[in-house]
Amino acid sequence: MIVVVWQQLSIPIGQTEVDLLSEQLSELGAHAISIEDNGDQPIFEPPIDSHPLWPEVKLTALFPPDTQLDSITQLTLAKFPSLHATDLSWTAIEDQAWHLSGREQFSTTRCGERTWICPSWETPPEDPDAVIVHLDPGVAFGTGAHATTKMCLTWLDENIQGNELLLDLGCGSGILSIAALKLGAKQVYAVDIDQQAQQATQANAQRNRVRDRLVITTIEDLPHHYFDIVAANILANTLIELAPTLQTLLKPGGQLLLSGILQSQQEEILDCYAPKVLLSPYAAREEWICLSGNVCTSSVATRTCRKKTS
Repeated sequence: MIVVVWQQLSIPIGQTEVDLLSEQLSELGAHAISIEDNGDQPIFEPPIDSHPLWPEVKLTALFPPDTQLDSITQLTLAKFPSLHATDLSWTAIEDQAWHLSGREQFSTTRCGERTWICPSWETPPEDPDAVIVHLDPGVAFGTGAHATTKMCLTWLDENIQGNELLLDLGCGSGILSIAALKLGAKQVYAVDIDQQAQQATQANAQRNRVRDRLVITTIEDLPHHYFDIVAANILANTLIELAPTLQTLLKPGGQLLLSGILQSQQEEILDCYAPKVLLSPYAAREEWICLSGNVCTSSVATRTCRKKTS
């Protein structure tokens, strides 16, 4: 068996130069480019979009096996004077048949009473009340297998009543958006900063026949709506940074669902969102915790809310 070895280039870069660097590496032959918060470990899918939310990111580019590494390095350094040779890190990685390995690890998953995540190679359950999300593993995060995603899906299964306006921040594969729509939400706005995730969300929404009720956008281009539900399954650093924004996007009494949080980070998140949002643990799996709560509607309520979470 012939093993194909790809060349992976990692570069820490300021957000103002991400677009230019991505374009440069694409022109030099990169087959895939991803971006992630340089302050967190790369747990989730690469961020998308041309407007990263973090001051500094780590850009990773995947090149074919026969790439001339020295040439790519020199051309990149010449184009970006702010970079030094030590900033560019090359790693050889073996190719994997992701579509096959995914089949070994991914099977039909039930999340809550109604929701099922079903890959294309398995037969959906025959339960007439089942809400089926058809999804195969891919490059974007979100298959229902990860603890953070599963907790969010179960919460949506329990809390979607019908006709809600929902924001899915860090949509990844679109799994939460699609599940919410199939559970009865009226419309969902899906936001991510990774082009791969946006494309995956669009394709998965079309496959599940909910594309007409899904708006894929960036956080900067969100309309001036007040959402019934805001769901964010992203890293804690970003949840903290976006706390003021997320609080203003919710209507009075609206519900906030936060995941992607380590249990050791729980108190920091609670403090960050208090006193405006009542947050409390919804579920915990492995080292992860999922928080949910409502926007408090008065100063008295906010004081009461905070006491309940402390």
